[in-house]
Amino acid sequence: MKITSHHLSLILIAILLLATGFTISHIHTPPTASKSSTPAAQHSQSRSSQDPTTTELRQRLTSIDNQSGPDRLLRLIAIIERSTLDTLPGLARHFVHDEPILKIIALHWFNLDPHHGLQTLLENRHNDSFPSETLNYFFMENWLAQDFAGLVQAIDELPLEDRKWWGFTDMYCDIADLDYKTGLRLMREAQQIDISPNSQQITQLATENPRKIADDVRQLTNRIALIHALQQIGAEWGKSKPEEALTYALAIPGHPGKHMSSAALTSWATLEPEAAATWLTSQQNSRIQDQLRPALLKAWQKKDPEAAHEYCLTNLTGFRQRQALRSIETAPAPD
Repeated sequence: MKITSHHLSLILIAILLLATGFTISHIHTPPTASKSSTPAAQHSQSRSSQDPTTTELRQRLTSIDNQSGPDRLLRLIAIIERSTLDTLPGLARHFVHDEPILKIIALHWFNLDPHHGLQTLLENRHNDSFPSETLNYFFMENWLAQDFAGLVQAIDELPLEDRKWWGFTDMYCDIADLDYKTGLRLMREAQQIDISPNSQQITQLATENPRKIADDVRQLTNRIALIHALQQIGAEWGKSKPEEALTYALAIPGHPGKHMSSAALTSWATLEPEAAATWLTSQQNSRIQDQLRPALLKAWQKKDPEAAHEYCLTNLTGFRQRQALRSIETAPAPD
């Protein structure tokens, strides 16, 4: 038999299984699975004279049931490697609780036709006798690593109801780790948007188009994740167009808007404290001034404590002035 990279992958998994003391589970006759019209299915059907039929598969598995040691596992690996798209679903049912073997099955299935495998696990996702969740994990692990764009395209082509399957939640998170914009889009379309954003990607997207990414993350249902993301966007946006960032942030109600506006003003005050102070003083709403003044003074004190002190004396009176001066006096000295 010619040794290919696929064979080597299966043999490596076999070695790992032997090292962990693997034993083959008891088996039953597998049900017949429907044929696929995909190219890989047609290819597998053209080899039918070489591949085991459902009955032959049962006979071969039964014949090694009483064996032990490496021979037993390697013969099982050989059977899996020769299985077709017709027999793989039944094989998966046999080993429904056997994750190590399911991993081997999933790898072979993925190499034959990942689209067929994806469709099969979705069709059986409500069937307790079929390991849809486990196969999905191993499928997505391979697909993400080998063909990210192909996986996204495959998900996009699924009916909306299939994309809403809870079993895809981890996959959407993994996609978001690699491409936040795409992951967030997929989650939003599938109505699964309770996720913590990837900090690095949030910062990058906020540099490119802060308003667009802010609009996107505002659909997050996880309040902590929402606040954290808006803070990052506000901090980045405040470096380039601070007034625009502040106008946007102040229109967001509650704590998310407060955190975003403080982050935006902090960035602005770090770069241009006088300009940030002039803007804040020009605000007619005293609530906005009181809300953002601590962010201004904290950033300004680090850059020029004397100027920050003079600002308090010139622009504030009474309780507000005393409070602001105390905050400057107790703040750490600038580096």
